[in-house]
Amino acid sequence: MSNIAKTFLQDRDIKKLIPKERQHKRAVGNPKELYIFVNPKGTKTFSLKYKPSTYDKEQYIKIGQWRENIFTTQIARQKAIQILIEINNGKDIHTLRDEKR
Repeated sequence: MSNIAKTFLQDRDIKKLIPKERQHKRAVGNPKELYIFVNPKGTKTFSLKYKPSTYDKEQYIKIGQWRENIFTTQIARQKAIQILIEINNGKDIHTLRDEKR
């Protein structure tokens, strides 16, 4: 089964995600590279999947931790789109990651 979102997750869907023994991820969608990781303790973190041209392996850049009515899917989508635009304009992903920290 692939990780492509058939429907876009909303805050109500993310709220219902249940932590498991191991960290797991779900595709949020719109943009397709947006994922949410659910940790065993219940922390839910938005991440953007990307594949640097210098590496063969896909990597993730953290966007932020989901918090109901504070850091929502709408905000995560906006940030993901901003990052994708900057990458498309030739900005180095490592520079973006360092700026975020």
